[in-house]
Amino acid sequence: MGSLFIPNFKRKKIDTDEYLVRVLHYIHFNPLKHQLEKILKLFLVIVFW
Repeated sequence: MGSLFIPNFKRKKIDTDEYLVRVLHYIHFNPLKHQLEKILKLFLVIVFW
């Protein structure tokens, strides 16, 4: 199967503990950066109104 059915992902090896901490921090705070929490709350209000 090509990328039509499976989205492309980028991989990068995590070699150090420092880089692991940076990656985990990015994953944890990324939804806040893109305001996904606000969008999700709005969606839930609209759906369950």
